[in-house]
Amino acid sequence: MSAGEGFWAFSIRIYGKADVPSACLALQNESGLDVNVLLYCCWLGTHGAQLDSAALARALELTGPWAEHVVQPLRHARTWMKHDSNARGQLPPDVYAELRESIKTIELEAERLEQLTLEAITTHSILRAVSKDEAARCTSANLLLYVSEAGITLDAETRVHLATILSAVTATEHAQFAEYPGAHGNESPMSNDG
Repeated sequence: MSAGEGFWAFSIRIYGKADVPSACLALQNESGLDVNVLLYCCWLGTHGAQLDSAALARALELTGPWAEHVVQPLRHARTWMKHDSNARGQLPPDVYAELRESIKTIELEAERLEQLTLEAITTHSILRAVSKDEAARCTSANLLLYVSEAGITLDAETRVHLATILSAVTATEHAQFAEYPGAHGNESPMSNDG
């Protein structure tokens, strides 16, 4: 896999694949994971870089406040507007739709800036071209580290969501996430900070 693709371009490409948005959003809504950090784990993995606990903690420390105070409130406002019929009745439909679309645009920009923060802390010399097998191994190790550090139980549903994301990222089919090389955490992780 090429080491030249930037994080935002990678995220747009992967998030546009079938079933990836629903898998990412399920992990976000049901487990409290940050979609941008999930995608960061994948981006690094496809370039042969494995996170360690310290590097993941640093990424979460840098992006957590931004996600909590900027991205999530925008998401909540947009979601509330989508589902609250009283709010829709207060404004003309076209004005309401335009406002909601504006919030969505700002939310997307806030997510892009969160990703720029993550890319900025990455030592780009560790990013390299790797085989699909190595990309799958590194990506699965990164995703498992994030899930583990977040204290999430690796149940059947979580495994399916992770397998969906990994399959999209590595362009290969994976039946069960636990069977992947690297899924048991035996590899020596590589920090992404340097």
